[in-house]
Amino acid sequence: FDLKEAMEHNITGVVERRKDTSEEIKFFMRMWNFPKPIVAAIQGYCIGGGITLAMLSDMVIASEDASFGNPEIILGYVPEFPMEVWKMPFNKVREFFYLSKFFTAAEMRDMNVVNQVVPYEKLEETAMAVANRIAQIPPESAKIIKYSLNKCYELQGFRSTIDFVSEMFNLGRIHMQTTGVDEFRSDIAEGGLTTALKKQYGK
Repeated sequence: FDLKEAMEHNITGVVERRKDTSEEIKFFMRMWNFPKPIVAAIQGYCIGGGITLAMLSDMVIASEDASFGNPEIILGYVPEFPMEVWKMPFNKVREFFYLSKFFTAAEMRDMNVVNQVVPYEKLEETAMAVANRIAQIPPESAKIIKYSLNKCYELQGFRSTIDFVSEMFNLGRIHMQTTGVDEFRSDIAEGGLTTALKKQYGK
């Protein structure tokens, strides 16, 4: 995700905003609808859209140095695809967004979001071992299992939630692009993205 590009791509029209978001939602839903189980291997920072990709995966293996967060919340962004609500405890979801808090791989494992935490050197090996284990299930059976599990969430309102939150995301982006990030945009223009981020986050 390119923050600088996002700041410069100033979509303020309702029709264009909804179209842009719709394309992003379609991309994420391709993962949800993908018939095969998806195993994610995560190292380093997992932020923004990366969080959504990780949480849409069927299983997540993370290295010990992995860190999960939504730093763009401080800039006025709102959730677009709320997988956190379906995977994290009630109060932790609020810490994640209200405090723009980062969680370690171990903390995400303790919340049952991450399946395993391993040293970086073992990350690919472990992820492949998990994938190979899943591959022992007959393909059609694996498809049926994933479809059945997803349907359980859909019957609880998963798809309706995505539709509603994406519209809230559209409202938030239009508001942010017209009022909320002028100073940040000016800081980027004057001193570059790195300087603007240091001023915003104090790091």
